[in-house]
Amino acid sequence: MKFGLFYQAQLPKPLDSDDWHPGQELKLFQNTLTEIEFADKLGFDYVWLAEHHFTSEYNHISATDVFLGAIAAKTKSIRVGTGVVQMMPGNNHPVKVAENIATIDLLSNGRVEFGVGVGSPGEQEMFWPRMAEVVKANRTYDVLWETLGETLRMMTMNPYPGFDGEFVSLPSGNVVPKPVQSPHPPLWLAVTSEKSLKLAAERGMGASCLAQGGADVVQSRVDAYWQHMRDHLKPVSAVINPVVQTFTNVMVAKTDEQARKNECGGADFTNYAIHRAHQLTRTKGHIHRDYVEKQKQLVDAVAGEDGRELELMSKIGLSAYQAQTVGSPARGMIPTGDAPGTVIGSRDTARKRLMEFEGTGVDVLACTHQIGLRRHEDIMESLEQMGRLLPEFKERHEKGRQARNDRIESLGFPSNSSI
Repeated sequence: MKFGLFYQAQLPKPLDSDDWHPGQELKLFQNTLTEIEFADKLGFDYVWLAEHHFTSEYNHISATDVFLGAIAAKTKSIRVGTGVVQMMPGNNHPVKVAENIATIDLLSNGRVEFGVGVGSPGEQEMFWPRMAEVVKANRTYDVLWETLGETLRMMTMNPYPGFDGEFVSLPSGNVVPKPVQSPHPPLWLAVTSEKSLKLAAERGMGASCLAQGGADVVQSRVDAYWQHMRDHLKPVSAVINPVVQTFTNVMVAKTDEQARKNECGGADFTNYAIHRAHQLTRTKGHIHRDYVEKQKQLVDAVAGEDGRELELMSKIGLSAYQAQTVGSPARGMIPTGDAPGTVIGSRDTARKRLMEFEGTGVDVLACTHQIGLRRHEDIMESLEQMGRLLPEFKERHEKGRQARNDRIESLGFPSNSSI
């Protein structure tokens, strides 16, 4: 199992202001670069950047290609991934995608991982009004396959003959530059459902499983992915990338207690913010203040029912979002840090969780550190603690190389996977 990092660059607004304080975004971006540069030196294998628009507080990375270019200049070995490029043509035109990915591949000396997805309809409609009818007709993936197919042809053909399709029309010509990796960087698909997991397998793309879950859930995804790939493989490209990646919430410290403190409710804020960011009109509200207020309301509701439950709620770290989702304010809930699929704790605790993931056969574990109100200093410590755990996993990963190669070769298609 290899290890990656996943960044959204979250930045909750200060509770005492309707806007961010001067310099907050600057500090966030510079800290992010410092963390990734440090992770590169520690031996992390991948870094992934999400792309979102009008989702302030939840995600501040909108120009993913620019950010990845900066990362490429500051790192030596870590592979840089789009997690993901939103492939609707009004937002990211296929010509620009081909040019941007190739440029980053050149700047990084062939370290790009090319992840694609649809993006949320609310974001895309602002760039491409036709998105509403596409969603209504359940044809978002039809758009993705058309735009991705032409992007790959532009990366690999000279001259490119042009294309007149249903969703995009493109002129003939030579699109430059061309990527270092041949014929193009490894392909990944954002996976948020059983449908998209099967699509990734069928098209010979890496499955980047965004939804978190424990070892049992990850095991079922890995098994389903490989079964569907063996039975239905029809690659979108001349090369395949048969790998599965899953994501997890991570905070490692010297002790379990310190790790829980450093976690700062990041996962709870993320769960709440991801929904509010798409409910608000272009996120003109104040998600952080709204989140804190709802937590207070929940505390009052629980305290009014039974004073002892207030103490319980404090212990379990129950969030407003969790309570609303489950429907029972406090009973039966567990702390986010103890939820299946999280890696929150000391190095020993983290190692046990990581071993569980490794046992599922998942290829890459993408670790989410920077969320909510977590401090840069604590993230750096967590990275350092994780770095001490990497060597034994790298050693076992290397020992399994021949078995992985044999499994890939059994599929009957050439692969350009970096796994």
